Amino acid sequence: MPTLLVLLMVSSVFTADPSAATEEFGIDEKAVSYSGFQVWSITVRSNGEHKLLRQIIEQYDVEVWKEQKTDKAAITELLVAPQVQRVLKVKLTEADISYGIKINDLHRILSRSRHA
Repeated sequence: MPTLLVLLMVSSVFTADPSAATEEFGIDEKAVSYSGFQVWSITVRSNGEHKLLRQIIEQYDVEVWKEQKTDKAAITELLVAPQVQRVLKVKLTEADISYGIKINDLHRILSRSRHA
């Protein structure tokens, strides 16, 4: 949930005066769309699973948003593009690595925060 709060805060900064953000940072708001992008939470419980997850992240150029370690597991949140979702589901299922979808469509979340 902290990730969502950060997204909402960042989004509100850019919606306060979108033209200022566009000019200052050279951002073309029309060029970026997160439609269909998902945020996944993946739990690995062994060094082997962790190594496989790192390989998947590199191979499919998936962005890591957050990593957290507990006594028994490591939880990694990833931003997953629509074009790699199916193959990642297959890879993680085959490896018996637990995952869940925290945000089903990032674009909708960002759109709602801009119009709020």
